[in-house]
Parts: sequence; C-alpha cells; structure tokens
Amino acid sequence: MVNTSSKGIGLKYALAMVAIILSLLFSEYMVQKTLQNQRFDAAEVNFSGRQRMLSQRMTKNVSLLKEAVTEEEVSIYLSLLERDLSDFEAAHFSLLNGNARMELDAESSEPILKLFQEARPHFEVIKRTVQSILKAGTDTTETVQLVARKRLPNLLKAEQAFLPVMEKIVRQYSDESRQNNDEISRISRTFALAIIILILLQASFVFMPAIRRLQRANTAISQSMEQLTEQNAVQIQLNEAMKRQQQALEQNVAALERRNEELDQFTYIASHDLKTPLRAVSNLSVWVESELEGFENPEVSLHLKMMRERILRMENLINGVLDYASISKLKFTPEKVDAHKLVEILCEQEVAGKGAFKITKQLPIIKTEAYLLEQVFKQLIKNAIEHNDSETPWVEISYHGIRNNHVFCVKDNGPGIPDEFQEKVFQIFQTLKSKDDHQATGIGLSIAKKIVEEKGGSIWIENNPSSGCSFWFTWPENENKA
Repeated sequence: MVNTSSKGIGLKYALAMVAIILSLLFSEYMVQKTLQNQRFDAAEVNFSGRQRMLSQRMTKNVSLLKEAVTEEEVSIYLSLLERDLSDFEAAHFSLLNGNARMELDAESSEPILKLFQEARPHFEVIKRTVQSILKAGTDTTETVQLVARKRLPNLLKAEQAFLPVMEKIVRQYSDESRQNNDEISRISRTFALAIIILILLQASFVFMPAIRRLQRANTAISQSMEQLTEQNAVQIQLNEAMKRQQQALEQNVAALERRNEELDQFTYIASHDLKTPLRAVSNLSVWVESELEGFENPEVSLHLKMMRERILRMENLINGVLDYASISKLKFTPEKVDAHKLVEILCEQEVAGKGAFKITKQLPIIKTEAYLLEQVFKQLIKNAIEHNDSETPWVEISYHGIRNNHVFCVKDNGPGIPDEFQEKVFQIFQTLKSKDDHQATGIGLSIAKKIVEEKGGSIWIENNPSSGCSFWFTWPENENKA
C-alpha cells in the first residue's frame, strides 16, 4: 500500500511538474510572441506615420520647387522629391506586403485593408503627380516650375484627402496593438495565476525563475506601451506643426490672390486714366497744325506727325496691356468651333491685300472657347504678315493631328527669328525691330503664349530651312467631344 501510495504521489508530482513545464513553455512562447508583436506594432505605426509625413514633405518640396529661382535649387528639390517618392512607395508596399528586414509582417486586419483601399486612389494621384513633375523637362517641353505650379493644386487636394485616411490607419494600428497587448496581457496574467497556484502546491523554489521571466515580460510590455505613447505624442506634435504650416500656406495664397486682384485693378485704372491725357495731346497737335495753316514749316509738321504716331502707339500699348491683363479673368462657355472656317476668316482680315495665305489641311471642329482660340490664331497670323519683309509674303497654316493635344503650325517666309531671341519675343513689350521703325507693341505674342499655357498647352518657334519661321502650339483635345 505504501509503495502504491508513493507511486501515486510520484505520478501526481510528475504530472504536476509536466503541467508546470508546459505552462512555463507556453508562457515563454507568449512572452516572445508579445515582444515580437510589440516590434511589429511599433514598426507598423512608425511606417504609417512616416508614410503620412512623406506625403506632406513631397507637397512642401513641390511648393518650394514652384518658387525655385536657380538651377541649383531646382536640382536640390528634384533630388529630394525623387528620394521621398521612392521612400513613399517603399513604405506603402512594405505595409501592404510585409518586410522582414523592417520587421513588418503581411498579416493586416480587414479594417486596415479597407483603409488602405480607401487611401489607394489618393496614393496613386500623389505618386503620378510627383512622377510627372520629375519627368518634366525631359519628355515634355514644359519647365519643371511650370509643371509644379500646375500640378500643385491637384497634389494638395490629393494630400488633404490622403492624410485623414493615414491618420485613421495609424489610429487603427495603435488600437489593434493595444487590443493585442491587452489580450496577451490577460492570457499572461491567467497563466501567471495558474503557475502561482501550482507553485503553492509544489516547492516554490522550483518556479522562481519562471516568475522572474514573467515579471521581465510584463516590464517589457509596459516599456513597449510607453514607447508607443511617446511615439504617438511626437506624431501629434508633428501633425500640429504641419497644420500650422498648412494654415500659413493658405494665408500666403490668400495674400497673393489679393495682391493679384489689386494689381489687376491698378492696371485697369491706370491704363484708362492714361488715355485721357493722350487724347488731349493728340487733339492739341491737330489744333496746333490747323493754326499753322498758311505758315508752312516742314520740320514742325514732321514733328507733329511723329507726335501723333507715338500717341497712337501709346494707345495701342495701353489697349494691349488691358487685353493682356484681362485674359485670365475672361470666362467663356465652350462651344463647337470650326477651326478651319475661323482661320479662313482671320486670314481674309489680316493677310488679304498684304500677301497670300494657305491652309494645307482641313482643320478640326473643336469644342472650346471660340474667343481664346481666335485670339491665338489672330496674333500668330498678324505677327507672320506684319513682320514679313519678303517681296511676296505668305502665311501657311497647317494641322498635325492629335498627340494628347491638337497640334497647329503657323509658318511664314519672313526673316526668321534667331535662336537666342526665340524666348524673348514671347515676353511682353519685347520686339526685335526698333519701336521707331515699327508700330508693333510687343504684346501680341505674349497674349498668345499666355492663352495657350493657361489652357494647358505649349507654344514654341522653329526656324524654317530656307527662310522664315514656324510658330507651333498645342491645344487641349479633352474637350473635343463636339
């Protein structure tokens, strides 16, 4: 009986020891799992927060690129954009697919996946927008600053939609991390209680190492939670700083808009006020000339004639300034425009009696603002014939199909434009001839360039092999649904 009882006690003791060992092993597993989850959770929160900061940093760099003055600044901001875009894509891919090197697993919850799906279109817009800016100047004729300026509103809009989703993702990661930690903590406490009971039943000195390991595990969990709290506090501070920067940017934009409105108003008022004294001087010259009848003085008559010519040129300059300033403010409803018929009428008005014109190919029907397209063709045709010193001047208008945009060309047989002056002629008040020898105001080509670029197109000059030059411009085809 004694032996049987001893065997029974030994068996129970052995079973208890096995239970304790299994409990210890399971507890060790839970501790390691907890630490691993802590690393994964911290990395996920860090990378999702980094993803958000990268989007904000790219928007900031695009804003700075738009205002860059020197080539060195442009190069610096392009380099920063390229680096941030690479990190932006890498972080996004790692969060979705996991990255063992960065301690990111690919096991995302359904809410997280839904939030990433919600963020995807905004992510793609940001990515495409930055890529288009990085490609500017290589496969397009537009400058980097021009592309940045045009793309910045879309980038801001996409970023403003992207940031709230990323904030939700950070909060979701944090919530899931806390839930996992709470669950693991409950399990750990349950097994700790079971082990304590077994320790009380068995020799307590056998299980002291396990208790110490559990204490270290709980300490590690607490430290990880403190780190997460500190990271969240830093992230909140960063968010507040970005909000302040955003508010400052919005205030600067509003101030710039006010200054532009004041400048437009000043231009309009100043131009109108200048016309009154000009008319008075012109009338005075006519009066003086009439008073001198009977007292022939060729030199005085010549000077009075030159005075009226300069007054006329000044009036043309004022009218040109008004036209140039009003282009951006004019609003027109798109309509069906027969470009071929439009060009024929303009050529009859501007070329007939001065030279010949030719339209080499049927021009398309476009749904667009008729006045704006008419102004571009008018200024180019007028420039081609008025600056043509050939004995038999001619103008040729051609259409070259659609390459994302409609492509048109206005060609002449004039003197041509040297390469070093091809940018200058598009600047306001700039002409290649002396203003005393020619009545040109230097505004027509500036108006054409402004209209084309505000429509999203491009305009450039190419010298012809024999004589003259060709003015090429593109016109958007996305409204060609007449």
